[in-house]
Amino acid sequence: RIRQSALLCVGQIAEGCRSAFLKNLEQIVSLVLSHARDPHERVRFAALSSLAQIFTDFADDLQMKYEQIIPTIYHMLEDSTPRIQTLAAASLCNLCDSASTKEVDAFSHDILSKISGLLTSSPYLFVKEQCVGTIAAVAENGSKHLENFYHQLLPMLTSILDLPYEKENNLLRCRALDAVTLIAGAVSKSCFAPDSARICNYLRAQMSSTVDESDMFFRYIMRGWSCMVKALEEDFEPYIDDVVHFIFRTLRESTELECLPIDSDVEEDDIDDEGTQVIKLSIKGQGERKIRLKTSLIEDKILAMTLLLLIIEKSGTQVVRYLQEIINLVTPLLTFTFTEDVRNLAARISGACIASSARYNEKSGNLHTETIALFASHFIGKLTLALKDESETGTAIEFLSAIDTILKGSPNNFLDSMAVSSLKEVMRQVFAEGIKRRQDLFASLEEEDEEDLEDIMEEHEDEETLLIEAVDVIGRLLKTQEAFFPIFLSEFLPDFQNLLSDKLGDAEHKIALCVLDDFLEIKPETAVRMFSNILAAMIKFCSAESYEVMQAANYGLGLCLDLLAQDRSLCPPESNVVGLVNEIAERLVQIFHRKRHAVEEYYHAIANVASCAVKLHQGFASEL
Repeated sequence: RIRQSALLCVGQIAEGCRSAFLKNLEQIVSLVLSHARDPHERVRFAALSSLAQIFTDFADDLQMKYEQIIPTIYHMLEDSTPRIQTLAAASLCNLCDSASTKEVDAFSHDILSKISGLLTSSPYLFVKEQCVGTIAAVAENGSKHLENFYHQLLPMLTSILDLPYEKENNLLRCRALDAVTLIAGAVSKSCFAPDSARICNYLRAQMSSTVDESDMFFRYIMRGWSCMVKALEEDFEPYIDDVVHFIFRTLRESTELECLPIDSDVEEDDIDDEGTQVIKLSIKGQGERKIRLKTSLIEDKILAMTLLLLIIEKSGTQVVRYLQEIINLVTPLLTFTFTEDVRNLAARISGACIASSARYNEKSGNLHTETIALFASHFIGKLTLALKDESETGTAIEFLSAIDTILKGSPNNFLDSMAVSSLKEVMRQVFAEGIKRRQDLFASLEEEDEEDLEDIMEEHEDEETLLIEAVDVIGRLLKTQEAFFPIFLSEFLPDFQNLLSDKLGDAEHKIALCVLDDFLEIKPETAVRMFSNILAAMIKFCSAESYEVMQAANYGLGLCLDLLAQDRSLCPPESNVVGLVNEIAERLVQIFHRKRHAVEEYYHAIANVASCAVKLHQGFASEL
């Protein structure tokens, strides 16, 4: 009892005593392993339980100990106590979930060999369930050894699928379906090909017979189809109609919810046996609300939307005929209040629909251009409205990315003046609110303690990503929508030029320079009117300490040199061409002599510097 209690205590305190454990991890692991062969089964179970917890809490720090740990787990798979066998299999499952594919590959042959042996020999249902779960974990990790076991594992797993539908077999059947479909996605297409029709037909049959969405087998069917899409790619086409209508049926299901008084005594975040949860939401413009909802229905929507997105991306040429139904079912979910996961997926699906439809349109000789433009306008309108009220930065990023994707895949000038105006208003809001939030975050850095700094820096990175996505949308509007150009000149360009102020940071400078780069590249005939100011900004920031600012400035500087080489009268009146190009050359030489840092951002930046040097030599060799 004392040994058991001590071992369980080690597992319980591991996460909370992380720094102390890390200093002594090797000794602690050795101590726990030494009790794995204890004469008493409860001590052995406690040792393995503690080891499993350490696996979870210290996955990144245990790689060097795998050769010491895993043989012990193999030995415990042969233990005479079924609960210990199950926990040993679960520990290997944890290993596969936390380790890299390369690390799992080193042991996966032995894992599959021993687990499949235990699956065959054990008479206990709970042991079989965990063995199948471990096989699924190896498959999900993508082990290269799966093909060697394919013809041994598949008959074992499909025989489980053929078991009669009984409640006690449900978890085993779910895990077997998960393992079969994950294996299909992990092995080569040629390896799975002889069995693909049988597995897909099984899924199709189960799909039509499983009408109760509360049955967890329903979710494994969804996951299984996702694996089939990845495994079959273009050969998935015969199943698309059935699967898409299955998805639509799920998306039509109403999410059961109940609004509660904000001062009610119901605890938040508690989930009862029926999967009902109470959450408190801060809704933009409405304040706080307390909602009771059925989380299982939301999980079903997320699974269905994930599968739909995968089908669109992998089998996209078929999506045109479903666009109307997708718009009807998916665009309302852009404002699904209860989880950003649904809103994010709705945005990705919106963008993917137009991107895949554009590819199909190109292959079919542009027969569907008007249809795509019509649907693209609808998607843009819904995304614009949703973006206006979106409070989560990460979701706003997804919305902007979807808008950019739709603009890219649609015909030029497909938006009417009202749509352009609405998009303009929300983009100004995004920039104004994003820049203000960044300034507030900078101000809070001095007030927060070290524990909060990491969270603040993550928020800072998210806000920067949001502004960069917004810049991409501005550039795409410039390229594709003529009606936006006058708005850009009068309302956006002055604001971006103000972002070049020395009082602002690198992120604002990079954003402004990227917009000027787009302006030079897309509308050079107008950009030359303010050539002197743009050139001065590019020269000022071409040697910036920030590599991303340097990259953007030197890209723009290269565009300026191209324009100047074509028309030397663009040279600012206070300078002359000879003096100007030699000043630029000196700055470039200084950058080349600067200490190098082997990071990706440096190489992108220095490539643009080198490009400027080439353009200088090509256009102004006699003046240098």
